[in-house]
Amino acid sequence: MKILKWLEIRKEKHIHMLPDEEFIKEVIDLGGTPEELVENEELLQLFIPILRSDFRILENYIYREKKDKIQCDISVLNGKYDDITLEEILAWKNYGDKVFKAYNFEGNHFFINTNVESITELINKILVQ
Repeated sequence: MKILKWLEIRKEKHIHMLPDEEFIKEVIDLGGTPEELVENEELLQLFIPILRSDFRILENYIYREKKDKIQCDISVLNGKYDDITLEEILAWKNYGDKVFKAYNFEGNHFFINTNVESITELINKILVQ
């Protein structure tokens, strides 16, 4: 199941409330979960509460439009093969009054997993500016 499709149905299906086994299956089905995490039961048990909290926040978040814009630069990083459209990426411009830049990386929604060095270099470069 693709991330954006999942986000559309998140209100109907509260994954964060599922029993551990079902919850982990849903997380794995989204893709991007390192194999080492899934194969190491002790590590998996350590991460379940963290992942569950992330999903709870996402599933319960209600956007409220603000009249004031963010007073800082905005950098959007995305995978070239993610389901997010260019229009959705560029929409982030509307939330800030400073510089906006978008950066594309090889990969899908979980592009960070295969681009760690490039992303780290980019973040360091942006922070030094």
